[in-house]
Amino acid sequence: MQRQLVNQLSVEPTNTAVWRKYAMSCLENGQQLKAEHFLKKEIALNNGEVTKEMHILLASLLLQRKDFHGCKEHLDAVLNTDWKNIWANLLFG
Repeated sequence: MQRQLVNQLSVEPTNTAVWRKYAMSCLENGQQLKAEHFLKKEIALNNGEVTKEMHILLASLLLQRKDFHGCKEHLDAVLNTDWKNIWANLLFG
């Protein structure tokens, strides 16, 4: 699976959907640091536009690495627009 994604990325390096799939594949295989890197690459390709889902996913990865300041930045971004978001509130707790 990852080999196919790498081949797709070599053909379409700006396709954010492929970066997302590659990050999810890394998460399935226990490669959290790689997944975090690829999610940040996807954000860079989206010109910094981040969805709530992306913020929560990155916050959970940063929380696992005990990067509390980075985690708080992503959770604040979600809670500033949607203070009732259950996932952001659970992670914040």
